[in-house]
Formats: sequence, C-alpha cells, structure tokens
Amino acid sequence: LSAIGVVVVAAAGNEGEAVNVPGNCPGAIAVAGLRHTGTKVGYSSLGAQVAISAPAGNCVNESGTCLYPLLTTSNTGATAPLASAYTDGGGSASLGTSFSAPLVSGTVALMLSVNAQTTPAQILSKLQSSARAFPTSGADPDVVACRAPSAVAQLECYCTRSTCGAGMLDAAAAVAAISAAPAVTATIGTPSPTPVVGTPFTVDGSGSSAGTGRTIAAYAWAITSGASVARISGASNAATVTIQPSTSGSFTLQLTVTDDLGNRASSTRVIAVKAAPAASTGGSGGGAMEPAWALGLLAAIAVLRRRRR
Repeated sequence: LSAIGVVVVAAAGNEGEAVNVPGNCPGAIAVAGLRHTGTKVGYSSLGAQVAISAPAGNCVNESGTCLYPLLTTSNTGATAPLASAYTDGGGSASLGTSFSAPLVSGTVALMLSVNAQTTPAQILSKLQSSARAFPTSGADPDVVACRAPSAVAQLECYCTRSTCGAGMLDAAAAVAAISAAPAVTATIGTPSPTPVVGTPFTVDGSGSSAGTGRTIAAYAWAITSGASVARISGASNAATVTIQPSTSGSFTLQLTVTDDLGNRASSTRVIAVKAAPAASTGGSGGGAMEPAWALGLLAAIAVLRRRRR
C-alpha cells in the first residue's frame, strides 16, 4: 500500500518480543508502546522494525483502579462529556499498542491535512525527525536499557533507537515539520534553439530550486500531451533534456524535481514547433528564375535594343 501512496500504521504487538505482522511488513510504520514515564511498557513488542513509540497505557498498581489508563470521552447524554478510560466492555481498562498506533495514525491525518501531496516516506521522515528523545532515567533502579528481542519477553526497559524507534511521538512537532517543509520549485527554461521541425533543441531545468540547505536530488522530464509532435531524445532524468521535433504543432513538456528530503514539485510548459523554412528556388547553381529577376532582365534587354538603334 505504501508503494501507491498509502500511509500504513500498525501496532508493534503486545507480546514483549519481536515485532510480528503486520508491524514487520515492508512499508508499515510500526508503533511500540510507552508507559507514563516514557519507558517501554512491559507488554509492548520491540525491535529494529519499530519506527516510533507512543503512549499505550499501563496499570502500575496490583489491585484497584488502573492508575495510568488512556483516557477518552463518552457521551452520557448530559450537558458535559464524561472522561473515562477505554475499557474491554467489562469495565476493565483496555491497554496496548493497539492504542499507540491510532495516536500516530491521527497525527498522520493531521499532517496530510496540511499537505495532501506528502508521500509515505516523507511522513515517516517527519514523524521520526520530530520525535522526542527517550528518557534514560526516572524509573525504578532495576530498570535497564532495552535489548534486542529474543524468545524471552522483556518487561519495562529504557527505550533505544534500535529497539523502540526514533523516539516518542510529538504530534504538534510532526505537523509543524510538514508546515515548515522547504519549498521546491520546478523551472523550465526557454528552448534553445527555437523549435523547428527536424532540428533537435535543448530545454534547461537547472533553474529549479529547493529550500535553504536542501538540494535537488532528481529530475524527471515527460511529454504529457502532443507526443506526435516531438519526443524526448536521450536521458529524461538530467537537469537538461533534448527534444526531437518531428512535425509542426504544440506539445506539453513537464518537469518534476525532487529534493534530498523527498519533497517534490512539478511544472509544465507548452512549446510550439514551427515548420522548417522553405528552401530557396534560385541560386548560382541554375534552375528556375524568380519572377522579379526575370522582369529585370527583360527590362535590361529592352534598353540595350533601343541604344543599338
């Protein structure tokens, strides 16, 4: 799905071991679960497949009401909403990475509302680059750093980038990162020489630009209409492109540029191709005589005849 532009977010799992399906599927953004202190909650799966972590809820007390559930609101029919914990239907607090993943999904939806053209790769990059660092202290003395998953489930541990992803989800920062994405512009230069049937010409796209500190990483040229008028001759992925016109008319040339962060922009230009100039029918090699030359020659002959008389 990510290959066709769909952002896939999946829970890492609640076995405390290696990430299982669908979190370990290629292209999926796997989300691990955190306790209220930012450490990995005991039941959350972990490993290199995890992209980022988010709150999953935890009950630190052995009996009684769960102290750190995830809260939502429910409609009781009264004039004000009632804060309540997610429950399993029987009243018990329902916790897990299944609640971590929707927090990331909701953040992704907000990011796409800012820029619907953002690709799954860009979404992942912004989520991870804007994440908060994992804590390294504050838990009980016996809590240690998380290690690579094995057959033995790990309980609470201090997350690392190799076990719980890039950091703790920061929804506001992720949305702001999309808003502040550097602008990319695709610029199509003037064809040179003037497009004429049968004569190749070049179009330059090196005037395209990326945001401050960014560079253009890729160029992609395409003829989107009027393919019978002209075709791309040679490479279509360089800063310049060579066009071979075959007949007079107009065609549309498109340039798409991508910067080193994956931000993309496109531009189009309609280019007119003129017919080649008509070849001269006169000249030193003989052949048919132009009408003006013929009239001039006849006038000169008439003058010579009058003088001879």
